[in-house]
Formats: sequence, structure tokens, C-alpha cells
Amino acid sequence: MLTRLTRLTTGAPSVLALTVVAAAALLVVSLAGLHTEQRSVDRATRLRHTQFALRGTRATLTAARSEVASLTKERDGLKEELERTKTSLSDVQRSVDLQGGQLEVLKACLSAIEAVGQAFDRGDNAAVQQEIPDVNRKCDEAERIL
Repeated sequence: MLTRLTRLTTGAPSVLALTVVAAAALLVVSLAGLHTEQRSVDRATRLRHTQFALRGTRATLTAARSEVASLTKERDGLKEELERTKTSLSDVQRSVDLQGGQLEVLKACLSAIEAVGQAFDRGDNAAVQQEIPDVNRKCDEAERIL
């Protein structure tokens, strides 16, 4: 029995050493696995947070696109209204210009009549006779535009 015990104890340090080395290797692999698993959990958590933020960003983007579309439609409507207003103002300006010209013709007629009246008041029949053709010409033009 002693020889058998001697054989076991002689081989025991190498079996024991192998067992310790194997246990250490198993521990290292387990720890590495735990570390890898923890990194995977961390990555998954970050991924979930990123996906949540992305959903929020997409919702914000969708709302912004909707607002841009609404504002673009409003802007286009305002552009059309501005063009109508410009056209209307151009028409009014032409009318004012025309009326201004008509007023000038009427003023010329009235000024000629006034000149004849002043000559008549002074008793200057020659001046009255001289101014009458101017009155006729200017007042005929005024009558045409009215």
C-alpha cells in the first residue's frame, strides 16, 4: 500500500498542478466571458437608448417636415396674394396717371376760361377775342376725355 501511495503522491503534484492550471484557465475564461457578456449588455443598453433617441428624432423630423409643408403652402398663398395686389396697384397707378392727365387737361381749359374772364373784366375785347380760340381748343380736348 505504501508503494501505491508513493506512486499517487509522486504523480500527485503534476495532477494537482494540472488541476490548478485548468481551474485557473477556467476562471480566466469565465471572467472573460462575464466581461464580454457585460460589454454586450452595455452595448444593448446603449443601442436601446440610441434607438429611443432615434425614434424621437424621427418624430421631430416628421413634425418639422409637416410644418415646412404648411409654411410653404402659406408662403405660396401669400406670393399669389402679393402678385394680385401688385397687379391691382399697377391698375390703380394707371388710373391715377390717366386721371392726372385728365385733370391737367381740365385745368388748362379752366385756366383759358379764367384768362378770357380776366380780359373781359378789364374790358380788353382784343384780348378776349385772342383768347377764345385757345379756350375752344383746350375745352374741346377736355370734353373729349370726359
